[in-house]
Amino acid sequence: MVKKEAMMMMMVERMKRRMTTTMMGTVTMTKMRRRKKRKRRMTMTSPNHLLRRGNDRWLRVVAYMQESCLFAPAQQSTV
Repeated sequence: MVKKEAMMMMMVERMKRRMTTTMMGTVTMTKMRRRKKRKRRMTMTSPNHLLRRGNDRWLRVVAYMQESCLFAPAQQSTV
C-alpha cells in the first residue's frame, strides 16, 4: 500500500514538472519565433544587407521610408 502511494506521488510530481516544462517550452518557443521574425525584419532593412545588391537601391529604400514617415520616432518605438 505504501509503495503504491509513493508511486502515485512520484507520478503526480512528474506530471507537475512536465506541465511546467511544457509551459516554459511554449513560452520560450513563441519568444524565439518572435525574435527570429524581428531579426528577419531587421536584416531586410539593414544597410549591409542591401549593400551586396547595390547601394543605390538601399538609398532609394531609405528615401522611400523617410517619405512615408516610417522613420518617425512615434512609429519606431513600437515593441
